[in-house]
Amino acid sequence: MVAIRGVTLGELLVTPRRIIFRSTYNCVKSWKIEQVEEIVVKRHNNIKQAFEIYFTSSSSVLFVVDGKENLKEFLTTMQSLLAKQKVKANVVEKHELFFYESKFTDQWVKGVISNFKYLTLLNKYSGRSFHDINQYPVFPWLITNFTSSSIDLNSKEIYRSLDTTVAGMTELKQEAANDRVISLVKSPVEQYQFEGHYLPPSAVVGYMWRVEPYSSLASSYSGYEHFKKIMLYDIKSSWNNGLQDINDNKELVPEFYYLPEIFYNHNMHSFGNERIKEGVDRVIMPVWAKTPHEFVQANAKALESNEVSSELDKWIDLVFGVKQQDFRSYNMFKLSKEAHGENDGVNPINLFREKHPQKVLKAKDTYPIFNEEAKQLPFVLLKVKEIEEGPIVFLESFERRVVAVLDTQRVFYSKEAYVNAAYARAIAFESKGVALYPFKSFYNDAAEPYGTCDTSRSFVALQNNLIATCRHCDNSWKILNGLTGSIEKSVSFHNSMVNCICTTETKDKVFAGSNNGTVTMWTVKNFNSPLWYALDHSEEIITMDACESLDLLATAGTDNLIVLRKASNGKFISVMKPDGINAAEYTISHIRLSYRGYIIIVSKSKEAKDIISVYSVNGERICHRATQDSISSLVLSEDGYEFITGGRFGHLLRYRLLNLQCSDVLEDVAKEYPETAQVLREFSAWSPMITALNLTMREGSQQLLIGLNTGTLFAYKYSPRLIGS
Repeated sequence: MVAIRGVTLGELLVTPRRIIFRSTYNCVKSWKIEQVEEIVVKRHNNIKQAFEIYFTSSSSVLFVVDGKENLKEFLTTMQSLLAKQKVKANVVEKHELFFYESKFTDQWVKGVISNFKYLTLLNKYSGRSFHDINQYPVFPWLITNFTSSSIDLNSKEIYRSLDTTVAGMTELKQEAANDRVISLVKSPVEQYQFEGHYLPPSAVVGYMWRVEPYSSLASSYSGYEHFKKIMLYDIKSSWNNGLQDINDNKELVPEFYYLPEIFYNHNMHSFGNERIKEGVDRVIMPVWAKTPHEFVQANAKALESNEVSSELDKWIDLVFGVKQQDFRSYNMFKLSKEAHGENDGVNPINLFREKHPQKVLKAKDTYPIFNEEAKQLPFVLLKVKEIEEGPIVFLESFERRVVAVLDTQRVFYSKEAYVNAAYARAIAFESKGVALYPFKSFYNDAAEPYGTCDTSRSFVALQNNLIATCRHCDNSWKILNGLTGSIEKSVSFHNSMVNCICTTETKDKVFAGSNNGTVTMWTVKNFNSPLWYALDHSEEIITMDACESLDLLATAGTDNLIVLRKASNGKFISVMKPDGINAAEYTISHIRLSYRGYIIIVSKSKEAKDIISVYSVNGERICHRATQDSISSLVLSEDGYEFITGGRFGHLLRYRLLNLQCSDVLEDVAKEYPETAQVLREFSAWSPMITALNLTMREGSQQLLIGLNTGTLFAYKYSPRLIGS
């Protein structure tokens, strides 16, 4: 078994129900065959004698077997067992063919999957693995401006060229590469331009030596004295060195795009290095990034920008495609069967025989719940439409129709959305709503004053136009047909009222939290019994959120504790008690998980002045601030770095996640589009209480639906801001 820390020898056994690994130290690990999601053949010493097993729990394990025959025997056995148990799992042996048939490239070109997701897939199916230090996933350097006080991610001037790897970025390195080729003409050694690979194992450890298991690996690294010199201390210096040193051709690891912790030395490692004291405990950031969190945010947004998307195909050709080891592109590296030397590297498996297609760039200016004519109209707020007297507690859109649940126990459906006038678009609703199975009211209960309940966690949209509801007096939660309101299924398991529910991005799972502190996890394929359940709190659970990409579930109770578990299997991770939240004065009312790795917490006071706190999922408090509103609803933007709140006093505020800088959404609209002033005055005239928000995200466009306590609905197009813009 292969891991970053090293290789563990042992015996691999396959039974009709389990995969079992018994190490030479008699340590046993096992996995259920029904949990296998995919098996991908990989290389070891340039021979296909390894495979990585991916599980439904979002984990994986990498094995190397002795010879191709043993590999073939294992794959044949697994294919037979997977078929017998009717487990839908891919077994990938022919990487290029599988990648082509899976249509990943077509999805990326059309913008269905993100650049980050596509690069992750390229690494996965080209033989790279997070378990193998010699073949670690590789991502490109992008931003090259480290000295400006601010940067514009829409400007091409801040980016490197992607038509060559770091190795061929400067004339100095190109000339040195040509000289090396000439010197090797009469040598028996295979010709190459660069000795330092674009991601040798020394670079992986050098980037991440502040966190385990890379710290342990760094301390025992061969050539230790020299290795101290290539440890990452300063972002700018690392890039500049790559432009000058012919043996320093490092690209980046994926963690630069999602894990700011690699830049903090929380474990206080120094390795006796006094070369740059300032950069030991925390990597020296670019001028425009105050913290590593802001640096990672900029990298992540840059990766998805149009400027990068338009040229990323060129870099893919160099690393995964037709220009791999191409002389004219200054892309010929010294390769080895196994990366023993500090600069040695292994190229990915080539996935393409033709030039990679370019991504189609789409302008993010469409209205997903409106017809084609609406796309041509200016950015405006939708005209007021009153549905029925009573607070709107839930909003969703299905098949271009808006669904609104009111606290009056009724659900309303819009007709096909249409254009009403040049600058005002209204959503017409069916005149009669559908009565719902009774649920505990949010606004007629003295024990639950305004805003103390997270109403958006009492209704969630699922796959196949389904809606899950809770707060029913029979202690059940129910599945409704989202287009008709009829009950499809009533789920009874908890012995007290189910107070909140949530789902993940894929909308194929339901998590239910009850008044007695228990939480259960269900799948849309099986509502008969939970996949797992646990006791999280000593008091009632009042809000919760789940994130598929983080494989994380967070629950909060009236005990003011937040419990984190793995969403897939319920395994306990940690418990958090937010700083400065006095139980006598504040109660947690809302939590949200950003897939970027952050937790947003709203704590409510008796004076109706809430506190917003942002933590990393590892428990580090990033920022917090007091508000002047009693927040009732909160939605995250598509990019995960902004969120919008609505509250009792009608404030619709947009916050930046990492510093909680905020602005009034409607004021922003009025400044940019003065012609909408009349519509905005109408909104203000309502003296609204905002009771529900929904951010509809489809094909890059975002439509914000705003529900009021009067049964009135507003909507407008939402555009998240880029850093420096």
